[in-house]
Amino acid sequence: MPVRRCRQTSQLQKLQEMLQEMLQEIQCKQVSVSVVECHQRTFEQLTRDQLLGISAPVYDSEQKSEQEVEEDVLEKSGEYLSDEGRLLRAIVEAIPDMIFVKEAQELRFVRLNRAGEELLGYSRSELFGKNDFDFFPASEAEAFVAKDREVLKSRQQVDIPEEPIQTQKGPRTLRTKKVPIFDEQGRPKYLLGISEDITEQLRTKLELQKTKDDLGAARLREAQKLELLGVVAGGVSHDFNNLLVGILGNISLLQEEDSLSEGQRELALRIEGAARRASELSRQILAYSGKGQMVATPTDLSHLLRELVTLLESSVDKKTRLIVEAPALAAIDADASQIRQLFMNLITNASESLDGNPGTVKVTVFRQFFSEQDSAAEWLLGSVQSGEYLCIDVEDQGKGMSSQTQERILEPFYSTKKNGHGLGLAAVSGIILGHRGAMKLESTEGKGTTFTVALPSTSRTVAAVMPTSTAGTLGATRILVIDDEPTVRQVARRALERGGAIVQTASNGREGLEAFAHASDGFDLVLLDLSMPELDGRQVFEQIRATHPECPVVFSSGYNEGESGLMSDELMAFLQKPYSAPELIAALESILEVSRRKSSVSSLSGPKSSD
Repeated sequence: MPVRRCRQTSQLQKLQEMLQEMLQEIQCKQVSVSVVECHQRTFEQLTRDQLLGISAPVYDSEQKSEQEVEEDVLEKSGEYLSDEGRLLRAIVEAIPDMIFVKEAQELRFVRLNRAGEELLGYSRSELFGKNDFDFFPASEAEAFVAKDREVLKSRQQVDIPEEPIQTQKGPRTLRTKKVPIFDEQGRPKYLLGISEDITEQLRTKLELQKTKDDLGAARLREAQKLELLGVVAGGVSHDFNNLLVGILGNISLLQEEDSLSEGQRELALRIEGAARRASELSRQILAYSGKGQMVATPTDLSHLLRELVTLLESSVDKKTRLIVEAPALAAIDADASQIRQLFMNLITNASESLDGNPGTVKVTVFRQFFSEQDSAAEWLLGSVQSGEYLCIDVEDQGKGMSSQTQERILEPFYSTKKNGHGLGLAAVSGIILGHRGAMKLESTEGKGTTFTVALPSTSRTVAAVMPTSTAGTLGATRILVIDDEPTVRQVARRALERGGAIVQTASNGREGLEAFAHASDGFDLVLLDLSMPELDGRQVFEQIRATHPECPVVFSSGYNEGESGLMSDELMAFLQKPYSAPELIAALESILEVSRRKSSVSSLSGPKSSD
């Protein structure tokens, strides 16, 4: 026999689905107070329909009467609503956020869940029938009431991101949502609130921000300290190089004396060796300070390393086996002298990590293409971009490094060696960054260390190296030496006069320009210090070139060539301090040869004819 389903059964199914949806929303903590209120009105309406309205009879297989069906519906509806009511109350009690209800007229509390009791420190019996002024400071109560009135008047949900409140357990901060609940006539009857305690979240956020601020301030102080240290180091290195000119220059002049005994010559060689090592230390300081700017040219990295093999084998410990794998590869844009220094520092450190024990240091040069994903990888120093790089691996079998040592390895003046000055890797870092490269470190205590340096390759061709002769003499060349350091002037004068030159000196730029202007026969060449008080080398050079564009000028400085800030030309050269007497004469002879060739070409071409 066919069965007709009554309206009450359909409504109960709808109610069940609605409550299930509400339960899921509450469990996900995404339920809106307005949704709860909507469900509540629908629930009340359906309940009235079920208890009071019987619109159609129900017939089942047992042929029940309409009265029996009505009694069954009422009985089952009561049981169902009782169960669902208990479930809803259990859900509200289980929610970890405070849920409260106030009546809309005098804003007295009528409902509070367990989380609210725990948060406020008041029981429900204490709270019910009272308002905010009975429990909270007047300023807080006024703020709560004002916000409640705003919600009821606007008839809209209001979100309060941060709401301070004084509880029995102390001050807390809440994130609150408030919404009005309406009666059957659409008038506000209750105010429902859900409050989440965000005190700990805010505290954690503030502590994290303070930590970030402290870390940022510490990094800024460290950067400023290192910047100041770099400025001081650069200045000290510059002055140090001027003093080394006096040592190296005078020693080289002394070694030319025929009257020296073998013992005296040996002592002179030892002094020269010590001065050379001091010069190397000075270059490391310059590289760290950022004053060691480079002049990049296409450089064959593998060829450069192979040239250094003999020197490297003599400089490392005799028990160290040095293996070099450097196949012919593409070139890099680099300052060759700085790359040599990089090789020397990394390989020397690798050898010293063996602590005098037999072991191997392996140096490998290889090509690697880095993708965009590789460029995002973390490096100890610098970073790589997408493209082709030449890489250098320096691997040792030494004692390795602890994690604490690895964190400080690039700090200037930090060293694990007994007699180390801690500038080697700091200088290496300056060289790598100056070449737009990157470096990574892999080290395990007791198992050794591998440094990997990546330098961008170039498509430019390496220029052929032309041999330079330094066998000639300066003859009667007229040379003006302008330098503010007396020792440098004395060494330069003695060395150049010993080579046959006619030398005049000036102690500053202004005095040098006066000497240049008043020289009856002029000068064939100017040896010019870059850093001087009043007029510096750049300003002097510009004034000399303005009146005598064909006069060769050799800059000399304790800084590197890149510090001149001038575009190089055929009649300009640079001599790094410190230098010996032979190095000085060779540099001047080289540019004089260029000047002679230029003059010869001009004389052969003759004056231009006019039409």
